[in-house]
Amino acid sequence: MPDGLSGHVIMKNVGLNHIPSVKGQQLNLTLNLVFVAVFYVFLGAAVSYLFFHIFPSYDETWKKSSFAYQLLDVSAEVSAIVVVAFWLTYFVNIWIPVLHVSPGLEHYVESFGGQMIFIYAMFIFLGTLDDKLVYVFKQSLWK
Repeated sequence: MPDGLSGHVIMKNVGLNHIPSVKGQQLNLTLNLVFVAVFYVFLGAAVSYLFFHIFPSYDETWKKSSFAYQLLDVSAEVSAIVVVAFWLTYFVNIWIPVLHVSPGLEHYVESFGGQMIFIYAMFIFLGTLDDKLVYVFKQSLWK
């Protein structure tokens, strides 16, 4: 389509950032996204439940512990989240997509469906990590 000024054609959706067509794949793509979202919410809840029992709670005892202990705790918890999230999503990619979509869309199902909802679910169910992070941040920068 001409740009209106110079008569040059403006190309959209080409090159490295080309987005694959969804024509004829909308139903399978949508169902894959639904499956991934539900699966990852339950997976995120399960991992959060495990972390809840492994890491100490954000309470008065935790607040009174040494700064080094607090820093080590939040560092270990954040590191564990990243490592577990990576390996779980790595292995879940073996089963995704459940319903056939073009190879170009497979990446989108996992990237924009799975990883986002998994991290969201983890932080919803973890509950106290955000409080710990804010507390450590305030102790280190605003004291």
